[in-house]
Amino acid sequence: MTASHGKNAPSRTAAWRARVADRLARSSRVFLLGLMVACGIEVVVDLNQTLFEINVLRSAVRQKGDAYVGILAKASEEELSAADVAGLEHLSSGIFDDEDAEFVRFTDASGKVVWEKAEVSPEHPRAADFSTHYAHLMERDEHAILTDPDGFKQRILSSRYKDFPQVYADTTAKVAALISPPKPAPTSHGLIVYQDRLRTETHERDEVTTYALGTVVADGKTIGTTLVAFDMDRTNAGVHMKYLKFAGMVTFFVALILVQSTLSRRDKLRLLDLEARYTTAKRALVKALPDKDLKLGGLVVSGALEQAKGPVDGMIWGAVEDDDSVMVLAVDPDGDGIDAAAVGLQVAKTFKARPAKARSLDDEILALGLAATDIPLTRPIGVFLLRAKTNGDWEALFGSFATLRKLRGARVQTPTAEPVESDAPEGVVGPLFRAAGTLDFGESLVILCAGMGKKEHKLEADALATYVARTHEAGKLVAVEDAAIWMRGRNSALVENDLIVLSVSRSKMET
Repeated sequence: MTASHGKNAPSRTAAWRARVADRLARSSRVFLLGLMVACGIEVVVDLNQTLFEINVLRSAVRQKGDAYVGILAKASEEELSAADVAGLEHLSSGIFDDEDAEFVRFTDASGKVVWEKAEVSPEHPRAADFSTHYAHLMERDEHAILTDPDGFKQRILSSRYKDFPQVYADTTAKVAALISPPKPAPTSHGLIVYQDRLRTETHERDEVTTYALGTVVADGKTIGTTLVAFDMDRTNAGVHMKYLKFAGMVTFFVALILVQSTLSRRDKLRLLDLEARYTTAKRALVKALPDKDLKLGGLVVSGALEQAKGPVDGMIWGAVEDDDSVMVLAVDPDGDGIDAAAVGLQVAKTFKARPAKARSLDDEILALGLAATDIPLTRPIGVFLLRAKTNGDWEALFGSFATLRKLRGARVQTPTAEPVESDAPEGVVGPLFRAAGTLDFGESLVILCAGMGKKEHKLEADALATYVARTHEAGKLVAVEDAAIWMRGRNSALVENDLIVLSVSRSKMET
């Protein structure tokens, strides 16, 4: 039976995963990559929302254009056939109630202008020369819708005079069409096309004007076209506000991500450093344990330390020969952390370096308490100390964190423990208890150390002794490692506590 808790040692795969995870967690490149991904996702999400809102604003103008042109095309059949200028003007008068509408025009089947009007006002300063400025573009589109409407639609879709929101809308429409074919357009009296891909005289995208263009049909024959143009200044102002909102949201949330991620990384690195120090401290405690069972005459001392997975509890045990007896020690520094481990190691070192001359248990604990006070950030310690002689006589002096049971086969006995009337020595947590007895051949003492002053831990000592007694045979060693693991699984209250299970067995055969 070994003294360390080798059964709980991590596998090579687990150790490799832990090293890789630690390296990734500490890597600045991985952190920057994660930060870039998080910021990129935020930018993409906000940009998608902004483009959607921009296209909604522009779609409102498109819908108005389609509606106005559809109404005019259906209502103006007789007036356009008769070239009734007064009738066309009367039909179109309500269009200019729309604050964005700035120009209306009717042409016959040959492309000749029958009637047109521009809404000249301070809100529409460009309307005065609209018919002159856009004459070529309107004639081109009117001719195209009359002679090649399908080609006209395709040229608008493939036009290079479009901005990013329009490119985004076209792309998403194509992707959506691959997944779900678009619903067929509702039948109308004539054809309506919305032209929002105009160019300026310098061959740049025209952002200030769009128009809806439709055919006028009478008795199944196309007799002309109607056009309604819109001033896009008010819509463009809304678009600019959307971009400003996007810039503000991106700046705010990206800055928030940067600040939170930086602070989180600092905290994480501190936690990783703390975990690394905890791991080092735990390894130092395990390394300081006896590496094999202690045998003297017919006595065999075995022990197991089952460490908590989280904080450093600082518990440690040791065993040494003392003339014709063995001395067994278990220490539990108060609290947890690196300083608790340092106290445990200091006390264990003092115990191993004790003088060869036998001393009473009271003197031994006094010396151990003084050793605990010799280092900075000292902690008071809970102590279990036992001396067992080769003739079977034993005595123990211990604090409330330890419990003691005697086994003989399946029989479990609780040795009588009397409280010590005097105060505990400096550096030692009281109260202390004293017990003594004789260990016959085939009997074992089992000691459970599982936290200072916790009643539920004392009560579990009976359950532990019963568990050990089920498999314990006279003259055989107690399976202390199995007992420690079983104890951890039985009581969830011990999850943050180290466990020490010790056994002192006496056999007839001397080894």
